Amino acid sequence: MTDRFEDGLVFIKSSVRGKCFIEYIPAKNAWIPLDAKNFMYIDCLWVSGLLKGHGYSSKLLKMCIEDSKKKGMDGICILSTKKKTPYLADPKFLAYKGFSV
Repeated sequence: MTDRFEDGLVFIKSSVRGKCFIEYIPAKNAWIPLDAKNFMYIDCLWVSGLLKGHGYSSKLLKMCIEDSKKKGMDGICILSTKKKTPYLADPKFLAYKGFSV
């Protein structure tokens, strides 16, 4: 993972104890094939267990959005599905935050 910081990877962990972090990278350097020129790709936004429902996801996402704007990105993309799964982003949360297909 540390080798990817040169490719623009950003990893932000919340100050709370537990799995609460966001990891994103310019889409051109993402691990999956994307057609998202000048977009940031969120590889993982994870808030687990008792930490859910306290606004941590919103804060981490806001930090990513602000950082992406500062870096001149045109937008942010993330992999999701119609139905919530344990390893992909929650589509209802993303829609609530203004993301669209």
